[in-house]
Amino acid sequence: IEVTNVDDPRNDPDVDVTFYRSIDQFVLDSSANALPYNTYRIDQVNGVPRYGSKVKGAIKDGVLQTIPAAEVRLPFYGNYTLLDQNIKDMSLKLEIDPSGDRAKGMIVGYYDADQMWDYLSGLGFAATAQYSCPAFHTALYQLADGYPDKDGKCTALSSAWLINTVAAFADHSDNARVARNSGAQSASN
Repeated sequence: IEVTNVDDPRNDPDVDVTFYRSIDQFVLDSSANALPYNTYRIDQVNGVPRYGSKVKGAIKDGVLQTIPAAEVRLPFYGNYTLLDQNIKDMSLKLEIDPSGDRAKGMIVGYYDADQMWDYLSGLGFAATAQYSCPAFHTALYQLADGYPDKDGKCTALSSAWLINTVAAFADHSDNARVARNSGAQSASN
């Protein structure tokens, strides 16, 4: 998450917030906490960021709040799966620590039910996780509460993600692309 166009880090009525994916792993301390002020290279394809959804926001009394965006594309990496998360009506609220080192908050929006089902049905551990695929599928669509289709059936789930962040530098140079093309290991951040 990169915040730019900031005139005052505690109060600014007009900032830009862009969502990227880093090709670098988090730098951790001995307690496995992310360390602030490291540089992370932006994942690029042919010199263009793979992710780069930009939204408008404001900072008031140290709280960053974005304006709900029609759709934001975010990276997700978990359970050996890399996929795009397309969040509709997405907004972000971050409480920035007075030191500027850290922030915590929440991302909210609507997560597409078909997208959720594609991910969960591809995990392949229903037997060991002890859940029923048919029951899960039914519940997923019963709980959908947003974005009705032409027949009035909702297609998305209201969702929220708690997040913790640290201050960092985003490297937009061609070094990110060169590292990616050289076969360097990468991790989603």
